[in-house]
Formats: sequence, C-alpha cells, structure tokens
Amino acid sequence: MSTKQIPTHCVSFAEVNICSKLLDFDKLALDRRINKYSCLSSDLVGRWCPRASYLRGSCLWTLSSCFLTCSVWWSWGRVSETERENMGGEISLVDFEGISVQYYNFALQNPCLLPDVGIDQSLLRYSGANSTAELQSFSNELINSVPDFVDKFGSAVAPLTLVPNAVGLGALVISMILEIIVKNTTEASEDSYSMMRRVFAEEKGSSVRDTMTEYVRRHRTFMKNEQRLRLELHRLEMQLSGHLTILRNSLLLDGHLTSRGFKIWVNGAFFHLQMLIHEARLNHQAGQLTPTQVDSINTYVDLYLQDLDQLLEKYKTYLTTVTRVHFSSHYKSRRRSKCLITNLESNCKIPHQTWNEDHCEGEALTKAYVNQIVSKYPPITELKSHFRNVKSSVNVLIKQHDTFSLW
Repeated sequence: MSTKQIPTHCVSFAEVNICSKLLDFDKLALDRRINKYSCLSSDLVGRWCPRASYLRGSCLWTLSSCFLTCSVWWSWGRVSETERENMGGEISLVDFEGISVQYYNFALQNPCLLPDVGIDQSLLRYSGANSTAELQSFSNELINSVPDFVDKFGSAVAPLTLVPNAVGLGALVISMILEIIVKNTTEASEDSYSMMRRVFAEEKGSSVRDTMTEYVRRHRTFMKNEQRLRLELHRLEMQLSGHLTILRNSLLLDGHLTSRGFKIWVNGAFFHLQMLIHEARLNHQAGQLTPTQVDSINTYVDLYLQDLDQLLEKYKTYLTTVTRVHFSSHYKSRRRSKCLITNLESNCKIPHQTWNEDHCEGEALTKAYVNQIVSKYPPITELKSHFRNVKSSVNVLIKQHDTFSLW
C-alpha cells in the first residue's frame, strides 16, 4: 500500500485506543501499520486530549474523526495486498456510502449545490382542498404589507370581487393577478416575480411557458364568464398536453435532458392536471360532468407517473455528468485538505473539509453522492406523491366552488 492511501491526517496513540475500543480490532496490528507508514504524531495527545479526557470537549471531534478514519484502516487491514492491487487502491463502496452522506448533509446547508427541479410552491399551495383559505391568507398578507393599498390599487383590483370558482387553478390565477398588480409598479415584466419566472427563469422558446402564460391571461379575462372560460380551458389544455409530449420526448429520447428542462416538464404536467380538474369543476357546476372526464384525469396522472419513472432514472445518470466531487490542491493545508463539491449547472463550487484525499475522488463516490440526492432530497423524492395526491382527491377537488372577494 502506498503512502497516498493512508489518510493524510495523523492520529495519536490516544485515538488508537479509542478506535480499538469502538471497533474491537487488534490495536497492536493497527499500531504497527501506522508506524510502518510514519503516520503517528505523538504530540497530538497533549493538544487534542488534555488530561487524557478523551470523551469531552474538543475530543468529541477527535472521536468522530477517529471513528471514520479507523473504519477505513480496518477495512484495509482485512484485505490482502493482492486484493488491494485489484481494487486499484480505492476505498470500499461501504465507505463511499458513508462519506456521500456527509457530503449530502453538507449540500443541504448550501442549496446551490443541489438541483432545482421541484414543483413550484405556488402550484402546490393552491392544489389542495384548502386552496381558498390559502388565497385569503395570501391576499390579507399582501394588503397588510402595502401601505394605503386601497388608494394605490383599488381600481386595479376592483374586478376581484365575488369571483366564482376561486379554488385550485382559479385560486392560483387570482394570486398571480394580485402579485402582478402590486409588482407592476416597479417591475417591467409582469412575470418578474410570478410562478412563471421561478419555473422558466431565462428559458427561451418554451412552448410550455407560452401556453401556460396564455392560459393565465385568458383566465383573467374570462374569470366571470364561465361558459367562455370552459372553452378556453379545453382549447389550451389540449395545446399544453401536446407541448408536454414534445418536451418529454426531447428529454428522454433526444438527449436534451437538463435540470431546467426536467423542472419545466414537471411543473407543466402538474399545471396541466390542475387545468383538467378546473375544467371538470366548471362542468360539474354546469351539470355537464361525465364519468369519463374524471377517468381521463386519473389516466393522465398514471401516464405522468410512468413518465416520471423514466425521467428520474435518466436524470439520475445525467446528474453524475454535472456533479463533481474532487480534491482541490488550492485548498490544501499542512494537516488537512478540502474536497470541492461542484454543481456545474449552477456554477456553484464549495469546499468541504476532509482528512483524506481518497475520500474525495472517483466515479464511485460521485455516483454515491448523486444517489443520496435522488433518494433523499425532498423536491425530488416528493414528486410522485404530489401527483398521487391529485388522483386520491380528484373527486373532492372537482366539487369545490368557493367564491372569493378581496374586500
């Protein structure tokens, strides 16, 4: 085994004692291996563990560091020299899993390292059975946050009195109208602070964005003309469905998968379901709802869940190409190194302290880290449950017809 494969930080005899008690292996064998590779620093005892108080104060940090380090050494001690050569000097997959958990927890504290692919909070906020209450709460907060709200915006918000079917997609559109009216005094673009901006960012030439934006405008125009709104809903719902199919094929089959593209598809698909539900809601109020219309909503949910399975599998592979975990000599100091964790899409690079350069290199480590993200990061892991929730509550949502009034 080369010196490079020994952890770069050195341990004291005190740490060896702690490790031997924790891991129950041959301390003498470990002592010999440490000494053989000149990785013993006896002066660390006095500085790290004064008065031999190994289990208090700063020594708790030593203990946790020691546990990981000795785990790696112990795995090496049980592997023959031939097996080590065959392994190419890499630490085991078990070790990679443990290290990747540390890097994932670090990324949670630095969100720019994580992919932005979740369903927008506004969409989620108004997709449940309490959407009218959410809208009322939002409007109250907005009014209270703007001094002299009535004097400034009274005429602009006058149409938002006694608005029918202010639930689900209807509630979402009203919240966007309120936001647009208030922000329009300082922002040139009406989408600057809306859900559209958060989902699409600077994306250009997006037919999904264009159709969703057009629907918001048509809904605003005809929100008190239910017959016309039903016609617009039906027309634009079919149009959005076609655009989503094209986008899905582009992501899955044409090699155009990116986090932004995936996020657009996810939010577009969820918005489309809200359109279908609102259309059914208006038909229900008009006495024209048919069982097949409810069935079609459930079928769309199933189709989108199948699409999600395929997209998530491909997205996991894609993330390994835009995520890097690698050693950076720029951050190396006398006793420690820093592992640079990088999200190439957001151009976010943040160093994470490590004691061992072997904990910071290799395809296996990157895959383990990406697996932590895909299997644990809530904006990704909760995607399917959001779609399933629509299916489980579709009948309740269709029967909601609450009216909203700003005053």
